[in-house]
Amino acid sequence: MFDTFGLRNVMKTAKVMGKKLRFLLIIMKKMESLLAGLADQFLNIRERRYVPDMQTQQMERIGIYSLEDVLPYIVASKRDVNSKRVYDGNLVNVHSLRLQLFKSKGVECIICGIKGSFFSLERPLHCKQLPKVYHFNLYALEDGGSIHNPLTWRLITQDHIIPKSKGGKDNLSNLQVMCTVCNCEKDNKIIT
Repeated sequence: MFDTFGLRNVMKTAKVMGKKLRFLLIIMKKMESLLAGLADQFLNIRERRYVPDMQTQQMERIGIYSLEDVLPYIVASKRDVNSKRVYDGNLVNVHSLRLQLFKSKGVECIICGIKGSFFSLERPLHCKQLPKVYHFNLYALEDGGSIHNPLTWRLITQDHIIPKSKGGKDNLSNLQVMCTVCNCEKDNKIIT
């Protein structure tokens, strides 16, 4: 007599395995699309193509200033009588640690070498503060970029040499100048 019980078990196992395989295929397709998106992001970083960040697009800008219009007026303390300066009719803080970094260590990304070329006086669009509080952001232009096209701007910012997540402090000796692309790529690694 043929082993019917064994054949039934094989059939049940095959049915269960088929369901598991279909489930795995669905997961694999989702992972494939996720990995494709990550690969695109990686290529954008590696090829240094500009991918507009949300911060650049969600700002209200009221003025563009040269480095010479801002850097000489940056002070080290908010207690300094010159810690606020009027630009476009707005009182602007010129004592932030980030601005002090640009004044003392320069405006060039230590990784890719892109150089900040202008300041934009701006505030986030979602800012609910009254009166409106504006601040300076430093931007570089991508190759072939235009000061009239914010999609070709790259934000220059500060990076913690020893990341705050690893005990790094908020002081000038622990800060370096980086563009947002390099800063995102660096993440919380220690690179000097």
